[in-house]
Amino acid sequence: MSTVATKKYSKEKDEWVMGIDEAGRGPVLGAMLYGACICPVSRLEDLKQTGVFDSKQLTDEKRRELFKMIKKSEYLEWIIDAIPADWMSESMIQQNRYSLNEISHESAMNLIQITLNKGYNLTHVYLDTVGPPQSYEQKLMGRFMGYDTKFTVSKKADAIYPIVSAASICAKVTRDDIICNWIWIENHLKDIESNGKRKEKNNDDQKDQNDDKNKKKEEIDDNECWLGNGYPGHEKTKQFMQSQCDKIFGFPSIVRFSWQTAKTIIDERCAKTKFADETATNSLAKWGFSGAGKVKRSKFYKDNNLDLCFENPF
Repeated sequence: MSTVATKKYSKEKDEWVMGIDEAGRGPVLGAMLYGACICPVSRLEDLKQTGVFDSKQLTDEKRRELFKMIKKSEYLEWIIDAIPADWMSESMIQQNRYSLNEISHESAMNLIQITLNKGYNLTHVYLDTVGPPQSYEQKLMGRFMGYDTKFTVSKKADAIYPIVSAASICAKVTRDDIICNWIWIENHLKDIESNGKRKEKNNDDQKDQNDDKNKKKEEIDDNECWLGNGYPGHEKTKQFMQSQCDKIFGFPSIVRFSWQTAKTIIDERCAKTKFADETATNSLAKWGFSGAGKVKRSKFYKDNNLDLCFENPF
């Protein structure tokens, strides 16, 4: 959370309002980000005059211009919660699954709790709804019972309340920058730069060009990003998904492998694999006893002489 505004306004004595919105709920690539923006009640009219509006309706250039304004503002504070793609996917397909709505609710409530824990006199929170507005509002009231905080949950809140619009801008610009400047943990992708090309070794001219590009990171539009905007329908995103699917390991960690887009490609292109924990808990086969028939191994593993790395102890 930034600290510029608290130099002029009191966290405890002034009344503050908060807006919360997300960016990246639907994409198959990258994290889902929740952004929050808080503002003194006395400055809400000033915020309205800045021209903040639903980030999805603004150009990338305008979003970045407004984000810079928010970061430099003497009365606005902002905070981001990034939910990684791999963590989100794992949470949605594990045995005790979380739904995407539950993940979203927890992220928003976490932002509220962080702000309250820092001592802000938070009098009203505005949120763009996830699921039915009334039940979401009731959930918030139950979670923060004891705090003198009101909640307004609304559809299209980012187009109605300027404080939610500001939060939307913070989340959207931050997510776009994360996607376009992704740092790969996979060895075979580590030398790929933000333009989608691999680094060229011992080339000073190329290095100078790369340095110039890095200086312009914040000016990259999602249409110029080699990964696209991360949505399944974007042409560059589709190209990435088709080119970076490993037959055994599937996709890099930037991909939400629980999304149907990823599942479909894996089903079509990856070797069929059955893991031990997929066997029913009451199945004798799991404990080494013979079943109705031996499970056939994928032709891919046979053709490449790949076998289990350990023997069944039973």
